Amino acid sequence: MHEQEENRCEECATTPHERTRVKVIVPQRILFVKLCCIGDVIFMTPAIQTVHNAFPNARIGFLASSFVKDVVERIPHVDEIINYDVPYKWTKVLSNSCKHNQSNKNIKTK
Repeated sequence: MHEQEENRCEECATTPHERTRVKVIVPQRILFVKLCCIGDVIFMTPAIQTVHNAFPNARIGFLASSFVKDVVERIPHVDEIINYDVPYKWTKVLSNSCKHNQSNKNIKTK
């Protein structure tokens, strides 16, 4: 008797290998979000290319403010751009966030 036959489930007659198959979900739509920081948007370009290669039939959208919209328009494989301008009270928060990330890059470690 083969070892594989000994490990069959009594209820469904499958082997452990047959029971561990993973169901792959293929997305139909993917949304990237970046409302500020033009440099960050540019650095997202390879990720968008990789996602497009992995899911060529998916529609790729990008939620962007008018501040970065011109850059997003030049990124290949973006099918739709959704414009969202952040309310004025949040612009300082986003701006400080970008500056904070930039200042962290200058920290030297031993």
